[in-house]
Amino acid sequence: MISNNGVITVNDFLSASTSLVLSDDAQAVAQANSALEGVRTFFIIITAFVFGLAGLTFVTATFIVPQAASRLEEDTKRIKPGLWEEYEAKLLEGETMAQRPDLLQELGNIMQPLIIADFEESADAKGTAPVKKDKNIVDNGDQWSD
Repeated sequence: MISNNGVITVNDFLSASTSLVLSDDAQAVAQANSALEGVRTFFIIITAFVFGLAGLTFVTATFIVPQAASRLEEDTKRIKPGLWEEYEAKLLEGETMAQRPDLLQELGNIMQPLIIADFEESADAKGTAPVKKDKNIVDNGDQWSD
């Protein structure tokens, strides 16, 4: 930085030095901001994940579990009368099966094969052909032959 008469003054030198320092500081600030932006993005993603998980838990506990308990109650009373009442007797005062997932799971494990068997019987009774489980689709190497 040369002044009008060709001599470098102290003010010109300080101005140039300050300009370099400020540009280095601006670069450091920009780097710090980009690093903070990455951290900010990380925490936003974590927060969104936590809220999503909380929402999923709420929907499951509020809507899905009570519906599953209701459907299991219907099936249990229809297929194996008395079993539902036996499990209701295990509940504490004021509890429902929807509030006790351990009992609901246990009863579901007992009823699952019975419900599947009942479904298969009702499907066979309606005239649908039973599915042969051991039939090989490709016979004689020709998959298009009947």
